[in-house]
This record gives sequence, C-alpha cells and structure tokens, in this order.
Amino acid sequence: MNTATAATATAEGLTLSPLILRPLSGHIGAEVGNTLEEIVASPELGAALVAAIDRHLMLHLHAPDADPAVMAKFSALFGPLIDGPGACAGGIKGLRIVANTVDAAGRPLPGSDTCTQIWHVDGSAESAPPARVVTYTALAAPSRPTTAWINMFKVYEALPGALQQRIAGLIAIHYALKGGVNPDTQALVLPLEQRQKGPQRPLVCRHPANGKSYLHIPHRRDSVIPGMGEAESRALLDELWAHVEASPYRHTAVTGSGSCVVMDNRAVVHNRQGWPVTEPRTVWAITCAGPSPTGAAERAQA
Repeated sequence: MNTATAATATAEGLTLSPLILRPLSGHIGAEVGNTLEEIVASPELGAALVAAIDRHLMLHLHAPDADPAVMAKFSALFGPLIDGPGACAGGIKGLRIVANTVDAAGRPLPGSDTCTQIWHVDGSAESAPPARVVTYTALAAPSRPTTAWINMFKVYEALPGALQQRIAGLIAIHYALKGGVNPDTQALVLPLEQRQKGPQRPLVCRHPANGKSYLHIPHRRDSVIPGMGEAESRALLDELWAHVEASPYRHTAVTGSGSCVVMDNRAVVHNRQGWPVTEPRTVWAITCAGPSPTGAAERAQA
C-alpha cells in the first residue's frame, strides 16, 4: 500500500492524516485502505480522498454492512447528492436502492435489470449528468459479474494525431433511449428526429479538476454529429469506439458484497457483465452533482 498524507495547519502545528492507497493498475483506479468512518470523521482524509479521485478516476473501498448515514456523508464529499425516484437506503434522499429481486419461487419481479451493459457514461442524455458516481453493493449476485472502467484521458492521448485534429471542435448529440446501454438495443434503427433531441457536447472535453483533455462520446453509435451526414457520423463514432474498446487503459473487477466504488463520471466509461435473473443483487446508486463537460479546444482550421 502507498500512503498519501493530507496535511492541515492547526493552532498546535501540522496535523497529518494518512490516506492509504494502492494503485489497481498503471492506468486507472486505486484501493483505499481506510474505512468510511475514518474518512468522514477527518476533514483532512476527506480532502485527500477527493484529490485521489481526481488523480485515479476510480476508487474502491471495502465497507461491509455500511450505515446509510455514514455512506451519505462519505458520498457528499464528491458533490451534492442528486435525488431520484424510488426507495432510498435508510430513507436518506440520494441513496437510491437499485435491486433486482425474485419471489419465493425464484421468478424475477417486475423492474429487474440484470442485463449486460455496454461502455457508457451514466446519465449521458441528461442536461446535467452526474460528475461522480458512488456505487455501494449491499448484496452481490452469486455469479460474480465483473465491472470494468476505462481512462478516457489516456484514450484521447493515444489517438492518432490526425484523428485528434479531425474531432477537435466537433460536438455530438446524446439522445435518450430507455435501455440504451443494453446490447440488444444496439441494432435498433431509430428515427432521425428522435436522435436529434438531446444535450450537445464536444467530442473532446476539458476536465474541470485538472484542465486535461479527454474523449467524450455518446454510447449510441447512431448518434448525430451536427454538420455531418448520418453515415459519416456513424463511421466516425464507430472509429472512436474501436479505439476505446481496444484500449489497455482499464481496470476490471468483481464488486462483491460490501464493495464501495467511487467513479469520475466525466473522464471514465464503464460497462458490466449481466447475471441470471434468478440471482438477486442490491446496490445503492448515489450520484453527485458537479460541473458538466465543456469543450477542450476550438476545431482545428482546415
């Protein structure tokens, strides 16, 4: 384990608070050795953790039997909690419970979602997507499906120079489609009018924490790039996603019961494996508000 130390000046001198970190790969992610209770009790640890998510983009902690009140305080370190519909852990707004459950006969109840999900950013089609996402697995599926995360700073840096020049200044429309991150919806042919409705964001964005450029592309490959025809838009998005999917700048893990993952939801895309509908899983999905993606540069002149 590496130890990052946060320092705060006090009347008595300098107070040191060690944040225990172990990088999960050379590209993205770190394991946090401190407990939720230690972190929320120490402003120095909290500040160091926020700096760590900006540096590592994804953090993992072990938090068995997490208390909802503690989880709410912990999550609020990363931005104001966004309220949403449905039941909340401990009745605390922002700690939205997402569960697929089964009845006594093992049949999935309505609302179950155990599908595989393609690479995406959460809330991409919203006017203000979450800046960071905290996911607490209260009950993991027994088949141990994996989740993976990709560092989009490094994906952008690795793009050929000519492709970087080509996408500079371009924007794409992030349109909404229910179940749009599920593989079985990828072949749908939707009316152009529907695909022209949604937030417009640059393909290359600048991160508010460090000013670095990262690739930001809609997960729907049939999304529209204004100024391009449908076929040209599709070809460019397919090309960009091919670079993302071939990228080594990733971390893959099984999130077991008691796992808490904090993710930057701007410069990271993630996916997940599905699991049998007869296997229950319960997570607390916590989204944190923050600055939305902004353009990194003006389009290069031809």
